[in-house]
Amino acid sequence: MEGLFTQVLPLALGAMVSPTLLTLQVLVLSSPTKPKLKAWALTLGAALTLIVYAILGVTVLRSVGNGSSSDTSHGWTYIIIRVACGLLLLLLGLRALRGKPTAGENHQSKVKTKLASAGPLFYMPVGFVGMLTDVSSLILFLPALHDITRSSADSAAKAVVFGFLYLMVMVPLLLPVLLITVMGSKADGMLASLNRFVTTNSRRINAAICFFFAAYLLWTGIAALIAH
Repeated sequence: MEGLFTQVLPLALGAMVSPTLLTLQVLVLSSPTKPKLKAWALTLGAALTLIVYAILGVTVLRSVGNGSSSDTSHGWTYIIIRVACGLLLLLLGLRALRGKPTAGENHQSKVKTKLASAGPLFYMPVGFVGMLTDVSSLILFLPALHDITRSSADSAAKAVVFGFLYLMVMVPLLLPVLLITVMGSKADGMLASLNRFVTTNSRRINAAICFFFAAYLLWTGIAALIAH
């Protein structure tokens, strides 16, 4: 399991850094009525979406085949996924630097206009859309999921590593609502400062994450291609 965990860890950490989901959750927690209930509804909607995405991902990866049953020998599926995801992240990084509103930012703007009147059930579909607009995390999730499915580790080890990967993607949503749930109003100042920092630097953070992991995925994919 240690080898599989080491493979998945960098991608899981990259998927965890999501200004889109974090600012959306802090925005929901600023609602004047039932903020915790709304935040948990948002988290549930996003969590279910990620589960569906994972199931679809595993189904597709199994149907196309892994191309290799070894953790150290990389087949064509590994190469194609790494290179394709690397190129997608490169495009996302360039887009983040262009200054145009992203899908996540547009989504947050729409949420902000409905905060005062919407009930908690509204936030489950908001979580669904919010997760889908967190494109960089979903892109990084896919090669990590492929590493898990192709690993020779036993099912229990794969389940543990998948659980870790899943929780890392959910951290930007879980952390703020857990802080509020446990600490109450004492967490308000901390979340406000975090929100200001992330909102001010969200484009730079997104671009840096996209470029760093684009380079990582392209490097590992091309290295595997050369060694193929």
